[in-house]
Amino acid sequence: MAARITAALSVVLLLSFCSTATAGITGHLLVGNDQTNATIWQVDETGMSAATARVTTNAVTWGMAFDPLSDTLYWNNGGSLFKAAYTPSGLLTPMLIGTLNIGGSNTNVTGMAFNETTNKLYGYRSISAPGFYEINPANASMTAVFLTPSGSDFGGFDYDPVTNSFYGLNDGTALSGRGLYKMGADISNPSFSLLTPYPGGETDIDGLAVGSNGKAYMVNDVPSQGIYVFDLGSSTYDPTLASPFTGNGIFASATWIPEPATMCLLLGGLFGLRRRHR
Repeated sequence: MAARITAALSVVLLLSFCSTATAGITGHLLVGNDQTNATIWQVDETGMSAATARVTTNAVTWGMAFDPLSDTLYWNNGGSLFKAAYTPSGLLTPMLIGTLNIGGSNTNVTGMAFNETTNKLYGYRSISAPGFYEINPANASMTAVFLTPSGSDFGGFDYDPVTNSFYGLNDGTALSGRGLYKMGADISNPSFSLLTPYPGGETDIDGLAVGSNGKAYMVNDVPSQGIYVFDLGSSTYDPTLASPFTGNGIFASATWIPEPATMCLLLGGLFGLRRRHR
């Protein structure tokens, strides 16, 4: 009886959440880099409106990820891991979680992804045992889950709940060369499938966000290069979006913020799966 009451309450909360959803909008793109006086920007993925500043203090980013289950934005500046409670508008307030570390030894990551299916935060480390690491969001400690092949470099890194897969941007010449890869749901045993080479002879793209609209956004750290948009359904590139950055960087980051309507569908699917497994 208690389980049925809990399930009924879950349905009521889900319906209430869905009733506030914004129709016709699937989400928003957030981007950042490590330029001087950095800002984390919300970019209009249609290219119709100017970018909006969302974080203006402690806003240098090497990697970035969003947890839609708790509405928490994560990012790192080198070894410093930050978070902010996400709101749909206005400036977000950064909070320092701590220093990224492996067994107490300070470290860093160049890309981040959050898997809402498993409720886990991950990062990619490019030097000294390069690979994918699970990050404890409570204390910034890291644990290796997969060491990537020599000659690969997946600084751009994201998870897409729609396809239940991780994606990565490989700046290295290993595997099938530079480009966007689909890596499957299990990041501890990834399957590296090249979806597209980089466009226009690019060799270094640092930020990646895969949207619930079926598009992968490849974010350069230099504003003149823009933001490449790859349609996962048609396997073609859309027109390049203008970058909001005002200065050059070495690193760039991106993440996708799903709208309530999209999260409603995803949460409904997860709820259905859990009901079938009872």
